[in-house]
Amino acid sequence: MAQLTNTAAFLNAPGAKLIVGPAPLPIPAHGTEVLVKNHAAALNPLDWKRQAFGIMIPSYPTILGTDFAGEIVAPSTPNLPVGTRVAGLAHGMASGNSGNSSFQNYTVVKLSAIIPLPDSISFTQGATLAGGTGTAGLAVWELLGIPRPSVSAGPRIKGNAPTLLVWGGSSGVGSMVIQLAKLSGVENIVVTASKKHHERLRKLGASVVVDYAEPTSVEEVVAAIEGAGEAPLYVVDPISSGKSAAPVVEVLKKVEATGTKAKVATTLPWPAGLEIPEGIEPKMVGSEKLWGENQELAAWLFGEALPVWLAEGKIVPANPRVIDGGLEGIQKGLEELKRGVSGEKLVVEL
Repeated sequence: MAQLTNTAAFLNAPGAKLIVGPAPLPIPAHGTEVLVKNHAAALNPLDWKRQAFGIMIPSYPTILGTDFAGEIVAPSTPNLPVGTRVAGLAHGMASGNSGNSSFQNYTVVKLSAIIPLPDSISFTQGATLAGGTGTAGLAVWELLGIPRPSVSAGPRIKGNAPTLLVWGGSSGVGSMVIQLAKLSGVENIVVTASKKHHERLRKLGASVVVDYAEPTSVEEVVAAIEGAGEAPLYVVDPISSGKSAAPVVEVLKKVEATGTKAKVATTLPWPAGLEIPEGIEPKMVGSEKLWGENQELAAWLFGEALPVWLAEGKIVPANPRVIDGGLEGIQKGLEELKRGVSGEKLVVEL
């Protein structure tokens, strides 16, 4: 391998601003990892929260970032030769090793967390994929128990298909939940989002879209759920804040009165002090499980299903918005994420 030099955006202390500087070149483990030259890295809400609060950071300085896209530098494998365009989910948060994080020019990644990109998907689009699709896949197939579809033959649902409620469908995870559920055979997908996102979410597969800012939003959602008859209700709350969980509870109380039971998946712990109807236990999903107990799901979703679905247009990446400045621009992007971003994914190009 020719001499390579690495640069990264370092976090030197809890709450500190990122500082860009030289970094060691990470070395992939033989047979299980590859080294990727990053061309784009996406920013996630968890990144600013880890920066601010030190979440899952064993020591400093450290490097943040999980979502990326680029090309394989080494080693060459039969299915992923050097030069292959890929996206993926960097596992530094789980390993505690900064060489496995994405806010740098080169990242070491597990083979099971690599998505080969079709030519129709740019690096900037590709960088938005892994975290959102991985978390959505865990929610839809593992926590809610909807059968995984066949990549080529389609849905495997038998019997009474569920109604799915996604409270916050314009988020990166929410938009992927809609698409994966649709591919899995769920027909009645009820989604809440601000009005400007309604048309896009219908195109992704939502059957009913409700403006959560309207005072009648809970009643509209309940009407859409009850319109499906006695179908079981599955709920995904990608936002998982008090503002999203409280109306979800109101919906659950109203549909429970009709005898409908529900399963609930969240991306953060259930808000303290917020009661939920008896018998419903919210389950939290996190992409870190894709590096551990759910590596088989990751390998199937990233290595087999997504390349096909992306090439066929069955999965549409989140809307990327490029933050100028490369690694230097990440700090600005994290500050914007903290203020709130809706319906798009912030990306830096490297």
